[in-house]
Amino acid sequence: LVASPGALATLSADSLLCRHRAAALAALAACGRGDLAELEVHLRAIPYRSPYRDLRFVFKALLLVQRDPAQAGELLARVAPDSPFEKLAAVARAAILPGNRWLVALLDLDAEGRQLLFALKGCPENRRALMLEVAQIVRRGTLPKPGEILDLLLPKWRGVPGVAFLCRRLLPHAMQRVRAYEAAYGRLSEAELASTQALADGIDGYHGSARKHWLAAVTAFINERQPLPAALILRHLSTWRLHASAEEPFDAQRAAWLQHSLELDPDDRATHVRLIRLLRQKKDLKDARAAVEAALARFVNDSEILLEAVETALAGNAFKKAVSLATRLLELDPINSQVRAAIGQAHLAHARKQFKAKRLEAMSKEIDLAEKWLLTPAERGRARLLRGLSNNTPEATLLLRTAVSELGGELPATLHLLLENARLGGEPAAALRRAAISTARTPTAREVVAALHVIGTTGKADNRHLVSALRVLQAPLKRAAQGEFTSAELVAVCETWLRRGENVLLRVYAEAGLRHWPGMPALVYLRARALYGRNAYFHLPEAEERALDRASERAEKDGDQRTVQRIRELLA
Repeated sequence: LVASPGALATLSADSLLCRHRAAALAALAACGRGDLAELEVHLRAIPYRSPYRDLRFVFKALLLVQRDPAQAGELLARVAPDSPFEKLAAVARAAILPGNRWLVALLDLDAEGRQLLFALKGCPENRRALMLEVAQIVRRGTLPKPGEILDLLLPKWRGVPGVAFLCRRLLPHAMQRVRAYEAAYGRLSEAELASTQALADGIDGYHGSARKHWLAAVTAFINERQPLPAALILRHLSTWRLHASAEEPFDAQRAAWLQHSLELDPDDRATHVRLIRLLRQKKDLKDARAAVEAALARFVNDSEILLEAVETALAGNAFKKAVSLATRLLELDPINSQVRAAIGQAHLAHARKQFKAKRLEAMSKEIDLAEKWLLTPAERGRARLLRGLSNNTPEATLLLRTAVSELGGELPATLHLLLENARLGGEPAAALRRAAISTARTPTAREVVAALHVIGTTGKADNRHLVSALRVLQAPLKRAAQGEFTSAELVAVCETWLRRGENVLLRVYAEAGLRHWPGMPALVYLRARALYGRNAYFHLPEAEERALDRASERAEKDGDQRTVQRIRELLA
């Protein structure tokens, strides 16, 4: 194919090398252009017995290296080992290897083969010598340390695009190379050096020192008139819970960092929202209201910030302001269910206060207002539940029973009833009797799963009410453990009991699950937690410890790393 005219003249006119050469050269040109259709035309002109026959497989494979590596591999497998085109086929075989395995294969090619493989991989010429050195490292089979990579890059590869950035990323892992980096690329600024040292300390676990360097970087970036990186660092620190200390309450420090970041970068809407929520969470309503005003001044008609404004107003019992803000929000977003629910629930909370003050007429008006805001059947059902519990008239009892029937099955409805009754300070037995609910009935598995949603959406303020409701329902819930759950459902139920600290229910459900799925790692762990608590090591019988070890091995095989870690912590 590359012979000179003089060499070709020594061949006879009938030689197959001469007769099929034109078709082979035309196929080579089509392959170079990436024209698969024209390539097929020229390859058909090369018969099976031609000395150029293996080119058919190699050329097709070269065009399929990126598009269909599997088909390219099938074609290359048809090239004979003693073919004159085997070297070309070897390049194509290397190009379709997965991951970085092509780098190892690169070393087995000759110089021309390596250049072709680099071209197929799209590697620029100025990086090829570097990639050969990387290939030697890959063949070694062990990952190089960051310092070794810096030692490879810094002396010889400064001109390669991207190397400076890569070296900067590696410096926190090898701070002893800072001087070598600065010799290659110039001195780091005070802010860059502080940031790099902060990252290095974080990697080594020195979190106090990392915090000191991050704060030094903030000061340096501000001095260098770069407010954005300073703001980003402060936001990063506000998510880093390891900074808490007894002398400096962490939430207060987080709020200060977020406020400072907004002074530097006031257009970050997400940080405004985070700050408002944090201040409301720590019950600093004065500062929360100021944060709301600052956010609304910059984002006048932003739905998310208006919603935070509504929640903040409700937290301060400013009902009129909350309704005014909610009305403004609904003009922008008429179907915002979250704000409707927030205002509706605020009216219901006010109705409960009126009940305790024995102002039943005022209570009824508050429920009327709540129903104007609440949209979903479940929300309106809970409003009717409250109205039904407000007095003992036959009409109220009928309303109570209607509300129970609308609340999604007996167990979820019973939970709602007991919670609402507890908020009003009522006796659970009387409420169950009026609603015609019997705790002698065994709930179905579907009802238990549905009840998890009620438990999960009950706020912290209702925690003691939920504890008393679950105490009333403990017997039927224990019986329900024998129901037809899937393994995933049963684990979800157990996790709920674990979070709630309901150890009796946790043990009953975990043991019921183990009868269906013996040795299931998650259930073995959950049963042990129910029996022996969080720090079980000194209380575990030997048989229980062996069962946990077997469960850990099985979880490891199943790829369930969460359960493996939990068992390790339990045994630690």
